[in-house]
Amino acid sequence: MGDWSAEDLRDPRARLLRPDAVLEMARDSGKGMRTIFVEYDRTRRVDKNYDKFRRYDAFLCRWWHHSAYADQPAPPLVIFVCQTQEQRQQFLAAADYELTGHHWHPSAAPERHDYVGRTRLLFALEHDAHAGILEAWQLPRFPPRHPARDSAVRRVRLGG
Repeated sequence: MGDWSAEDLRDPRARLLRPDAVLEMARDSGKGMRTIFVEYDRTRRVDKNYDKFRRYDAFLCRWWHHSAYADQPAPPLVIFVCQTQEQRQQFLAAADYELTGHHWHPSAAPERHDYVGRTRLLFALEHDAHAGILEAWQLPRFPPRHPARDSAVRRVRLGG
């Protein structure tokens, strides 16, 4: 992060994370490990996850450098595993609103701000994982009302 600061977090406090699983995988390049936090929602209630979105946003934008993952080349990924496409759409919509934190520098134009939480949180379907479809959805790079916003949700290939 250097001389960039974390700004516009809905809740900037360092708070406890309790993912359902933590996967640590060797990187193909041989450059350390890749950590993936897995969140599996059994409630089907997106409102139960607003606080999780805020906690992960703060962790990825600010606090991961002070955690056991600090020696890794990049922040961990977080995958929210949803049970249906409708649930995934609800989670994407809620996270789009909640993930506002970004790295900021006074000399950087708004399109250079790095919204780490928006690029490191992914949303997958449980059925796809069982079917061997290793992809997830990622939020638009910038939040609503950002001048450089492109509202398209992106597919991300998880392996292969």
